[in-house]
Order: sequence, then C-alpha cells, then structure tokens
Amino acid sequence: MCDVDFDKYFSLLHKLIPASAGFAFCDSAGYLIATSCNTGDLETGDHIDLDAFKPTGNNSLAYNTRLSVADADSPFVKVDVCNRFDEAIASLLVITGNEAINQDDNAHTDIEEILKTVSSCVAQENELSVELNAMARELTDRYEELNLVYETNDEIIEFENEADAYDQLLQNCVEHLDLGAAILIFPEQETIYYITAKHDPIQSPLYLIQQFSIELYLAIRKSRSSIIINDFTNPVRAELSMEIPYNIMAAPVMNGKGAITGMIVCLNHMHKTDYFNSDKNLLHVMSRKVSKIIQANYLWGISFLRPFYLERPDVKK
Repeated sequence: MCDVDFDKYFSLLHKLIPASAGFAFCDSAGYLIATSCNTGDLETGDHIDLDAFKPTGNNSLAYNTRLSVADADSPFVKVDVCNRFDEAIASLLVITGNEAINQDDNAHTDIEEILKTVSSCVAQENELSVELNAMARELTDRYEELNLVYETNDEIIEFENEADAYDQLLQNCVEHLDLGAAILIFPEQETIYYITAKHDPIQSPLYLIQQFSIELYLAIRKSRSSIIINDFTNPVRAELSMEIPYNIMAAPVMNGKGAITGMIVCLNHMHKTDYFNSDKNLLHVMSRKVSKIIQANYLWGISFLRPFYLERPDVKK
C-alpha cells in the first residue's frame, strides 16, 4: 500500500465527514501506515488492536466495505479495504465520537456509502499500483535480457581467441542476470571458465564445481534440457544429492553435430530471486551462443589458450 496517495483521501474524507476528528490507514496486521493531521497521539508505526473491533450488524454495506466499531465508548470506526478476492489488505480508521456516527438512519447510511466508496477507491488504486510495478519490473527484466543477448558477441573472429568470447559471455550473464557466478564447463576436455560477481560473489567456485559438476553434467546429458534448482526442498537437488547452499541453473552446450559437449551453469545466493522459466529460456539462448563459438573455433582452427583445469588427481596440468 506504500504507493497509494493517502493524503488525497484524507482531504476528501474531512470534507465529506466534517464531524470526524481524523482518519488513518493501517495494514492487515494493525500497524498504522498513514495518518491525517488530526489523529491526536496516533502516529505512523503505532499498532491498533484489530481484534477489538466487532461488526455493527448492519447489512447495508455493499461490496468491499465492512463497518465495525471498537466498543460502545470508542471513537474508532474501522472499515476494511479489501482486494478483488474480498480479502482485507488494509483498514480505514475513522476517529470520531459516537455522535458523529450514531445519527439518524439516513445520515448513517450516507456515511457508510462514503466510507464504502473511499475504501473501494483505495483498493483499486493499490491494485493498479501493484500491476504497474509488476509491469515495470517485467519491462526491466526484458530490457536486461535483450541487453544480455545483443551485447554478447558470438563472432569468434572478433576476439583473439575463444576464451575471450567465453569470458565476455559469462561476464554478461553475471551482470544482466545478477548472478553470484557464471561457469562454463567442458568435462570431456576437463576445462572450465568462470566469472564471479564483483559484489556478493560466490566464494571458491572451483571448489564448488568439484562437488557437483559430474552429477549435474550426467543429469544434463540424460535429460538433454536445462535444469533449475532453487531451494533445498527442490526434488532435483535431493535426487542429485547436492547440498550446495546456492540456487543452480544449468543448460547443455551442443557441438555442431548436436551432441552435448558441455554445460553453462549459473550460481546464485538463496537470498536472491529464484530462477524462473524465462531465465531458463534465456540461458538456452546463451548456450546456443557458446555452441556457435565452438563451431567457429573448429572452423578457424583456434585452440584453447587459457582454460582453468579441474582440480582432480588424475589430471595433469
């Protein structure tokens, strides 16, 4: 509800219900999130006992409004602000003496209609704000994805060697997907490239890779598709016996003949956003760029110049 302009509703309510002393909005837990200028000792952050309010028993209130009072002597009247599913997401508090509410039936009905309309408008504004914010985040994500795809050059001729191309690709993945580390593994060549984030990086990625690369690569080869492992309850994590405390996303890398020759892996801290199918689709695009670099490397006869070797006893450096 933080994006709702409460002041305009306070101004409107003071004009429509002048007998009221003040108004406030609290969240569903009872904490005040906004108060008008005439609320006495009430301040933002104060807690209101919502359990003290009981329904008035009046059934004249329409959709999106439920009127209740704290007790016979209380100057508080509470009106729930409900979403489209009739769930209370906030409450409007009318701070007024009983004489302002307990008037004749016509005046009482007018006040109820005012409160009903205002609470409905607040609910609609909040819903629109939520939708607009979601759209803004979606557009930002799509913008970052487009940047990742179009800023990642897969023309090997533009680089001194394929390692430079891999470095750029992994660096773009880290920056645009907000990763802790991006890793490119070629198990059959026993080589690996990796890039870690400058801020909040994954520590000791080579050590981690030794623990999960074989199991993950076998799973990738078996499924021939991308894998997402977000939390410890993920069944794939349990199946692979992976106790790595990071979210993992991996996609197969194909050679020119369609055979899986490696995988690209994204690691991230669990406090970051989970991976989604859109991320998996984007990583698939990046794996195809890796495949293009491999094919170009084969055609141009460029050799691997500076890979990192897996730390295994049987591997000679």
